[in-house]
Amino acid sequence: LGFHRVIALHQGMVDDVSKGSGHCFQLGPARWLLQLPKITPSEGNGQTRRAAFHFCLDNSASMGSASREARDCFAQLIMYASEPCSLTVFANKAQVLGDSLMTPADIRSLQLPQQGQTDISSGVQQGVELIVAREIAEPGVVHHVLFILSDGQHNVGPSPAQTFPKLAAYIRAKAPLLRLSVVVIGISASSRTSDGMLGRTELETVPLHGLQPIYFADHSRDMPSVLDELGGGIRDLSDGCLARVELSGGGFVRVPGEAPVKCVEAFVQGSARLSFIVQAEEMPHSVLIDGVVFPVVEAAFDDAAAAMALQALISALRERVVGSRIFDGAAAIAFLDPCIKAMQDYQETCLAATTDTELLGPAARLRQHKAQATALHGARYLRNQMAEAVAFHSNDSVEQARFLTGATKKYGAKALRRAADVNAGGFAARVEEVASTAQLLRVALRRDLIRHIARLTPEQRAGSASRLAGSEATVLRDILHQPELVDTEGCDASMAALLDNGTVAELLRTVAGGTMGPVSYLSLLSQWEQLAEWVTHAADPSQIVSAGVTTEYELLMYVGMLGFPINVHRSAAAQMDPFQINISTVHAAPADSASLCCALQSEQSISAPEGGEVKDLLLLVDPDCPEASRIALKCRLFDLYTSVVLCRDLHMYSGVHMRIALHAHALVSLIGNGAPTKADLDIALRICYSVRKIWEDVPDSRKEYGNLLCRLLHWDELTAADGVNDTSQLLLALTALCDNDGANYGIAAPAVLMLVNETLSRRARVHFRSQAGGEASQAKIRAITCVRGFLGVTDDSAPQAQEQDEPEPLRAEVEAMCRRDVKLDHSAFDFQRWVLDKTLPVLHAVAFATALREALAQRGGGWEQLEADMEAGHAAYADVLAFVHGCTATAELPEACDFGGVALERVCATMAAQAMLCSDSCERHNLPDVREADTLSQIAVRLRMDTYAGHVAAKMRDWRAVALDVTAARARAADIGQFQAMLGSHAHGLTKGAFWGLWDAAKHDGYGGEKVRAFLERANGEFANKYGSKDCASSSAALTVYAAHDAANLGASLRQTPRIMTGSYRMPTALPHMYSTDVILDVSWGFG
Repeated sequence: LGFHRVIALHQGMVDDVSKGSGHCFQLGPARWLLQLPKITPSEGNGQTRRAAFHFCLDNSASMGSASREARDCFAQLIMYASEPCSLTVFANKAQVLGDSLMTPADIRSLQLPQQGQTDISSGVQQGVELIVAREIAEPGVVHHVLFILSDGQHNVGPSPAQTFPKLAAYIRAKAPLLRLSVVVIGISASSRTSDGMLGRTELETVPLHGLQPIYFADHSRDMPSVLDELGGGIRDLSDGCLARVELSGGGFVRVPGEAPVKCVEAFVQGSARLSFIVQAEEMPHSVLIDGVVFPVVEAAFDDAAAAMALQALISALRERVVGSRIFDGAAAIAFLDPCIKAMQDYQETCLAATTDTELLGPAARLRQHKAQATALHGARYLRNQMAEAVAFHSNDSVEQARFLTGATKKYGAKALRRAADVNAGGFAARVEEVASTAQLLRVALRRDLIRHIARLTPEQRAGSASRLAGSEATVLRDILHQPELVDTEGCDASMAALLDNGTVAELLRTVAGGTMGPVSYLSLLSQWEQLAEWVTHAADPSQIVSAGVTTEYELLMYVGMLGFPINVHRSAAAQMDPFQINISTVHAAPADSASLCCALQSEQSISAPEGGEVKDLLLLVDPDCPEASRIALKCRLFDLYTSVVLCRDLHMYSGVHMRIALHAHALVSLIGNGAPTKADLDIALRICYSVRKIWEDVPDSRKEYGNLLCRLLHWDELTAADGVNDTSQLLLALTALCDNDGANYGIAAPAVLMLVNETLSRRARVHFRSQAGGEASQAKIRAITCVRGFLGVTDDSAPQAQEQDEPEPLRAEVEAMCRRDVKLDHSAFDFQRWVLDKTLPVLHAVAFATALREALAQRGGGWEQLEADMEAGHAAYADVLAFVHGCTATAELPEACDFGGVALERVCATMAAQAMLCSDSCERHNLPDVREADTLSQIAVRLRMDTYAGHVAAKMRDWRAVALDVTAARARAADIGQFQAMLGSHAHGLTKGAFWGLWDAAKHDGYGGEKVRAFLERANGEFANKYGSKDCASSSAALTVYAAHDAANLGASLRQTPRIMTGSYRMPTALPHMYSTDVILDVSWGFG
């Protein structure tokens, strides 16, 4: 081929440029996209197309045999060059091994010198100087390509950051017409990607967009395949050429955020039309290509050309982020964002013009989404890339290389791959299940419809029959006459068609005043109609596949059911414990999950009629469509949806407790409101209805919540260790099981007090953990500081430690004498407001449960009767809503927890202090009653005793410092036998202080002394290798002075050892020769 066909250069190539004009259209304010005429190399004009390769190869010791392997790989590339090539190697210094290489054999025959360190700067400098010398001889004629390969960081000589800018200035001064491309190859994570990108930024004048920004191998064994990939990239440029392009007005943007330039050297690959983004106030009307003027005419917007040009700019931006020392991210965004917006506006306009608003049904919904996603994907993808490029920051070469080549992978893709690995064929199984659920739904919907008909009055039935004519009227009269005799599974075709096509459902809505329930404000379908759509369009797997459904999320967009919009606040722990969420709002206007999923996937914002953005739905077993909604909710497709709502992940569903968690938090959000509307109360009843139906299908869950209610009724502890993940579980059990025998004990003062205390402790734990960034120890410190502040407990009010030469009394004696008073300070922390705010939702919920229990007791039949009435329609249970709405007055905290109102401040302070200090489950057993006055005094004593313990610990630290000095003194004065006895069998078994004290003492004997040898023999090999040298030993002269001084003062030091704790320590029996055995140290620990 010859590289003269790969990268071509000749003056006057525009003789064969297509004689058309350049095209231009606006891409934002003062931004234009300029498409050049098609450029091809001219043939037979006598011009020689010339190119030279210059290889710069790392020959450091870390490369080993890879240097020879890289040399041989470079030899394969030389066949594509037309001019003499060169090979420069660098280690401790750079050396040009050959500068007139023409064949692969020429390169392979070169002998590599001795390997050493890594001086990248000198290698590149030698290569650039050789190139510039060639360029001076023939300016602007040869296209030079510099290949830089290294496997490590620069470690000798001036750094690339110092050298490369100087080389760039040298090129501009000596060879202003130089056409130079730079190719970077990095081997292993030790290579420095940023240095390679700095070389491209400073030295390159002709970017080769057909090649990767960097060719990177994680290991030297991968280098041959990477270099083969590089060779393939060069071959792909076989029909390219170079052109010098100039503008008279405005400038070309090479890197977003940097100043535009008047002239660029451009490589044109194949038959592609070259595109540039131009910054100018007015559209350019002409362009100069290799000295020939071409007119430029305004053209229609071309989003494909715009996307390609913007992608090239973002790639250049990535290189600047990694390689440049000065980078202005804000300026880059300011330039690119209007360009991307212009492209997005054009795509949205085209989409709006082609959207068919008359299409209905799941398949049409999915087609519209895919059309929109496809049309808008380009702009969104570019915007994401721009944001990623500006935000990128890493000093890791591997991460930088992956960032440059686009090899990074998003978390969502990894999650989908993980799910595919775990559930092989999982999507096909979901399709089969959706289709089988549709078969069950067909019969269930008929039964729900028949139940509604059976509840109609004779007048309503007559009105329904009169609205149809012909055969349909006859069939309907048969159904209305005796609905209980209709066989929903074996009915004839005419009756099945009438029940399934929605005609009867619409009649019921008209005649019976909307007994079929509310409709989704997105699809305008009721629950019955939404599920009927499922039956119609998903009864067979082939029907689903033919509609274009290819993923599990698209299944959620294809079929769905009605739910109530909720605002969910998630924590990272929600994946492990679904109760670690919070639902702040439940909207009354229902929406359907299919339409919402479709809108969210299309990145369209959905607002609730009540206001606020909607992103999640609470799906319930619907009393308006009880059997069908119950079957639909059991479909595993909605396990995926529950996982998305809780965790924003399709494949984190772990069981029915995730659905119960959504029910529980939504219920508390509604009934914890101080002024619930009738609509709120109706949704609360529907949540209880739904969870009771779920419990019927999952008896173990029903048993679990029955046990939780029993704990509340028996006034047992309610901690997480006792199985209570969140207090919302208790409130759900108290409400949904309020008709149980003995449930009145659950709303009694002791039970309410336990609920309140447990709620406060969990809120305190979350509060301080969030302040401490999740660190449990720091959260405890913050909690203690807060409590000390509002109780007025200071260090001065705590007991003080005795002097160092005095022993401490027994702790019980100190505690008995400790101050018990408090001085409440609302300015430090408003504990009373905090307690009242956090407990108010609990009191509201208890008031709701109390009112509901009374309503059910008055009307009789309990929850079972209420369930039947809810299925009959709103009018059948309106009395319950009216009673509960009128009886939800919430008791104040003193009344609810049975203490006097005059003690409110003290009890709130006790509640807050106990909750903050005892927020973990292990600390919440057998706690004293917060209503007792002495409890607050006990807390104050505990805080002061903790302060006292700190004083004693500081005293102990002072003692320990003195004791370690004594240890070192004893070791210096000891003979070798006594020293070995102090060392024991292994030096690393000593305490840290004793270890280093004995080592310091050993060094005083001088390097090679007996004590040093004895210490090193009993130390690890790593310690001996690191510290066993003359550099670590003191001189023998110094040893003599210190040893004499220590021997003289040792006895006095021992006699002055302070007495601080009860208990005795006798000197080791191995030291009777030097010390009297009657010297006693009153301490609670021993040396070493």
